[in-house]
Amino acid sequence: MGSANAVVADDSNGDGFWMVTEEVGQAQLRSAEPDPLLDEPEHWEETVCAQIEGAEMDLQWCGPADWLHNDWEDLLFEEEKACAVITPVEQDGAPRVELYDSGATRHISPYKPDFTSYTPLSPPVFLNTANQQRFPAIGSGTLTIRVPNKGTESELALRGTLHAPSVAYTLVSLGALDQEGFHAHIGAGHLDIVSPKGERVGRIARTLRRLYKVVHTSEPVDAAELVSVMELHRRMGHIAVASARKLVESGAVTGVELDPNSQERDCGACIFTRATRLPVPKVRISPPAQHFGDEIHTDVWGPASIATRQGRRYFVTFTDEATRFTVTYLMHTKDEALAAYKSFEAWALAQGNCTAVKVLRSDRGGEYLSDALNAHLAAAGTARKLTRHDTPQLNGVAERLNRTLLERIRAFAHESGLPKSLWGEALRHAAWLKNRTATRALDGKTPFEALLGRPSDLSGLRVWGCHV
Repeated sequence: MGSANAVVADDSNGDGFWMVTEEVGQAQLRSAEPDPLLDEPEHWEETVCAQIEGAEMDLQWCGPADWLHNDWEDLLFEEEKACAVITPVEQDGAPRVELYDSGATRHISPYKPDFTSYTPLSPPVFLNTANQQRFPAIGSGTLTIRVPNKGTESELALRGTLHAPSVAYTLVSLGALDQEGFHAHIGAGHLDIVSPKGERVGRIARTLRRLYKVVHTSEPVDAAELVSVMELHRRMGHIAVASARKLVESGAVTGVELDPNSQERDCGACIFTRATRLPVPKVRISPPAQHFGDEIHTDVWGPASIATRQGRRYFVTFTDEATRFTVTYLMHTKDEALAAYKSFEAWALAQGNCTAVKVLRSDRGGEYLSDALNAHLAAAGTARKLTRHDTPQLNGVAERLNRTLLERIRAFAHESGLPKSLWGEALRHAAWLKNRTATRALDGKTPFEALLGRPSDLSGLRVWGCHV
C-alpha cells in the first residue's frame, strides 16, 4: 500500500476479523488470518488488525497524556511495515499464538508467564502503528517459545522481547533473529529457522492465508479435574461413595474436584462383587500400635485358579497396624513367604519408616511356622503373635484386607472385560488405591498420609483397564 492513512472497514464476512483499507489511490485491500482470540465483532469495543507498508512501529518514551494524543502521523517513518492486533483483555487459558513476521522490528508478546527473565519498564514504552493505534509495552526480557520442528518441538529464547498485554499474540521478529545470527529459509510451504551453529531449531508450516503462524492449545497444568462422585468412586476402585466424597472435601487428596451437580447412583459392579455373607464381628484384644513397625499383620492368599502371566498363584500382604499401610507381593508358591517378608523388612528399614519390626502377627499356616522364618525373626529380635488353630477371625486386619483386595480385583475384571490372568496387575493397583483411601481406623486419614505426612495426589488416576 502506498500510504499509511488507513481506516477501519466493516466486518462484512462475519468472520470476527476487521480489515484496513486505504483512503487514497488505487490501494489493494489487505487482510490477515482471523485471530483465534477474537470473538464476534459486537463483543469488542475496538479490534483492529493492519498490515501497512510505508509505516514503521515507532518506540518512544511517552506518558499517559501522550498516549491519548491523536496527532501521530508525523511519527511514522517510510519503507517499513507495522502489524498490530489490539485486544481489550488477555484471556486466561487462551491458546498461545506466535506469528513469525519479517516486518516487525522487535519481538512483542502479551504472555508474561512465558518470560524467563523480566524487567518492568517505568515509564512504559508506547508502540505506534500505522493505523493510528498506540499501545504500551510495560516490560522487557527473554521470552521462551516452543517452535514446531518436524514432529517435535524446540525451545527458542527471544532476547529483548517487549511485554505488551494489549496485543493478541506473540510477534516473532525475523529481523531480530537475523541480528542474533539465526537464518530463515522460506520455501515449499515452510519457514525453516536455523541456529548460528547451523542446526535447524524450527519448521513452521504456511497457513492457508499465507502466514507463518503457530497455535499452541494448552490447559493449566495444576488445574483440578472436575469429576462426578460416581466417576471418582470407580477410579478409586469402588470404595464407598461417601468415602470418595469425603476424600475430596476433607483435602486428603488433590488434583480432582467433585461436580456439585453429580448424583449418587447404584453401582452394578459393587452389587455384583460384594454379595457375600455377613462379616464376623471384630474384637480388639490388645491396644493399638502407635508407630510404624510396632506390629505388622500378614497373611498368604491362594492358590488362584488362574495363574498370572508370570505363573504366580499366591500373594502375601504386610499391613502396618499404626498407619494401615499395605505392601503386597506375588508368589509362585507359599514357601516364598520368607523371601517376601525379608523384602518388606528391608524396604521398611531403608525408607526410614522404622528402625525394626517389633511384632509380626499371622495365622498358623505352614509358611509362618518354618524353621527358617523362626530363625530370621529371632536374629532380628522380632516377636511373634500367632492366632489359635482354625480361627482366622483373630487375624482380622489381614483377613479383611484379603477380602477387600479380592473385591477390587473382581470389580476391575468385571467392568474392564480384560483377561483374568491380569489379576496380579489388578492386585497391585488395588493395594495402591487402598493406601490412598480414608479409613475409620485412622479417623478419616489415608494410610499414605499417615505414613508420609502429606495428602496423596490423584491428578493422574484413571479407571483400571481403560484405554490410554
